[in-house]
Amino acid sequence: LGGFISGNDYLQNIDLNGGLTDSNIYLLFKNWTKAGSLKELNLSFNNFGIDGIRSMMPFFKTSRNLTQINISENHNINTECFRLLVEALHSGGTIESLYLGHCSIEDITALENYPLPHLKILTLGFNNIRSLPTSLENYTNLERLYLNSNKLGREGCRSIAKLLEKGGSRLKEIFLAATDTSDEEAVVIANSLKFNTSLTNLYLDGNNFEEKGFAAFLKLLNDVSSIDSTY
Repeated sequence: LGGFISGNDYLQNIDLNGGLTDSNIYLLFKNWTKAGSLKELNLSFNNFGIDGIRSMMPFFKTSRNLTQINISENHNINTECFRLLVEALHSGGTIESLYLGHCSIEDITALENYPLPHLKILTLGFNNIRSLPTSLENYTNLERLYLNSNKLGREGCRSIAKLLEKGGSRLKEIFLAATDTSDEEAVVIANSLKFNTSLTNLYLDGNNFEEKGFAAFLKLLNDVSSIDSTY
């Protein structure tokens, strides 16, 4: 199968769910540097880890048409796997959608050292993420960001707030459900939306903020000062 894919100039989408291990991935990707037509790669629900990611790196570094990768539902994918993946995709420079939900990633600061300038969709829900890049605001092409069911903390919410405040940000949808967000973090997020004109959907269910956090969003939605000024 790997040899067939390598020699094919027309194949655009591959979907291989379930059963792939590090050894399978090595055989599959052995000659893939020639698979130049591939645009979408779905390898979710598999069992490979760091060695499998290393086997993929030569292809990712040379691919010029690949826009979407899905490696969700794989608990062997950890922080080091994420770093190697982002490093390789940074070299390729075409990725627009990256799906890594339900893995074992704790740190995504590699996005700071290896930026993905064309990234539009980033799905990282249901990991163990506690560290976000401080330069997340540079990802102004992002349209959808899924960080639900992670422990983002104060610094993580501040990184997200910087992106929401950034002029030219295209972010339309952000999932922050069950991210252990308290009153303080909720206020930070609410304040960052004061001049935001792109966001349409914000999900914050399953968090821990109470009166102070709700008041911050109420103030955002009902600006008393602007009503007084109009009057």
